[in-house]
Amino acid sequence: MKKVLFATTALVLSAGVAAAEVSTGGTARMGVAYNGNDGVKDWNFSSRIRVKFTLSGQTDGGLEFGASLRADQANTANSTGAAGAAYISGAFGKVSMGDTVGASEALFGDLPEVGYTDLDGAGFGAAAMHLGQNRPNLGANEIPYLTGDDGGTQFDGYNSGPNVLYTGTFGAYSIAASMSDGKDTGREGQKSPNGSVDQEAAIAAAYTFGNYTVGAGYEFISGANGMEDKSQAELVGTAAFGNTSVKAYYAKGGKANTLDQGYGLGVTSVFGATTVLGYVQHIENSFDGPMSQDGTTYGIGAAYDLGGGASVVGGVADSDIDGTGTQADLGMKFSF
Repeated sequence: MKKVLFATTALVLSAGVAAAEVSTGGTARMGVAYNGNDGVKDWNFSSRIRVKFTLSGQTDGGLEFGASLRADQANTANSTGAAGAAYISGAFGKVSMGDTVGASEALFGDLPEVGYTDLDGAGFGAAAMHLGQNRPNLGANEIPYLTGDDGGTQFDGYNSGPNVLYTGTFGAYSIAASMSDGKDTGREGQKSPNGSVDQEAAIAAAYTFGNYTVGAGYEFISGANGMEDKSQAELVGTAAFGNTSVKAYYAKGGKANTLDQGYGLGVTSVFGATTVLGYVQHIENSFDGPMSQDGTTYGIGAAYDLGGGASVVGGVADSDIDGTGTQADLGMKFSF
């Protein structure tokens, strides 16, 4: 992937202080997408542009520091929004603060992303959004983590940021820990109508041996103002076999977590310039009703690398969740 440096700025704070660098890059996509949700079935053009600013520097003592800022969802002239985080790192690991994911997601990530738009409409939460319920959409390929990512997936627009995340790798062992500062704001900065969250935290660890990695995570949210405590544990394993990689997970919710259990499998294979990927996952919730979103999601897709940061990407995703239907897309992705 070719990286283009648009600007490098020397920030001389005092004699002997290393210079900091500022660079810009970004991504773009264009194509067509099919939305098969009930009442919405249609083909549509779909495009997006994101610009990322990356800042980095180093202290006299060898500590690395930096920050990143992304102009997000810039698909129309009126789009606004940004996400970013600052960090400092050294032999002790890396500490980031801002728009960070939770500890478990930092170590394990999600299942493979299918399609050039990620085909979120086939995911858990899509039916609730279609019914007008104020619930964040959990993408079809996304592992249902409880914390991080602006409050995880358990709340109606709840935003816990800024969060702090620690990650460290020491030989074959990797560890992570994350925590919020207990904000109680909801969608667009409004106070959450469902009460406030006191604090969320998570820890995770992984062990790598050869081409295999096994890990576990534990997440917790302490409730306040009428909200109940929630917890969740995850087990994750990955393996690589030549040009094929496999990821499997199992998640179990506890206390007042709406997730009862979830499990899934993702596979990615590379054949020269072509990458083929797919996933399947099943979610069971601890209550009934239109917000329960029990069911199975699955998807398959492919990407062909044209070189120079351009690729042709397409995919199909579906689920057996009420209110959702087949999703598909085909287009081009660009990385600058």
